[in-house]
Amino acid sequence: MGSVSEISLNQIKEILRDKVERTLLHSQHVVTDTNTFIDSEVQKKLKEIEEEKGVLKSQIEENYEKVLEHIEKEIQGILKRKDLSIDTNSLEFKQLRKQFLELRLIRSSWKRELLEDSGNTVEKIRKEIYHKFNIKDDSIPLKGIQSTQFISESVETKSLTDDDSPKISEVRDEFIRERLLSGFSPKSTSEIESTL
Repeated sequence: MGSVSEISLNQIKEILRDKVERTLLHSQHVVTDTNTFIDSEVQKKLKEIEEEKGVLKSQIEENYEKVLEHIEKEIQGILKRKDLSIDTNSLEFKQLRKQFLELRLIRSSWKRELLEDSGNTVEKIRKEIYHKFNIKDDSIPLKGIQSTQFISESVETKSLTDDDSPKISEVRDEFIRERLLSGFSPKSTSEIESTL
């Protein structure tokens, strides 16, 4: 076990950047998993997105503290994996927590915009949110990556000792919290939790 160190402002921004990128990736998966060639399928997915957003908004209205508690646990899990700590009463932590919540709310809009092909691209969305959250944009647009290079890098294997991916046991609780906040039924979530 490594020693736990106090988090720096740059590390906070890096955690936020990672969350933005994961949220954008999630939005892209929703779009690519939807049969956009059939309008009724698009409308069905748009309805699901609105319902998911509605569930989160009602949870925020009914029990804001519990929603914040879920987000705090998510952030604590990230910090634990990185061997970092932060004072949960600090302004920086509270701002990070609020930005994570804002991302949960915004991602419905992103999914909608991407599904409706409104002209807003992932790159535009990224630039807007990076500007809003004051994150330095060091990302490389996918257009700049050669497809063969991308494929060869993605199929490259790593030895198990070099793998820095979190273990299932480390992200299980975060996954379950995300399901509950996304409006999945407690029963189905409980069944998945016991399987995990």
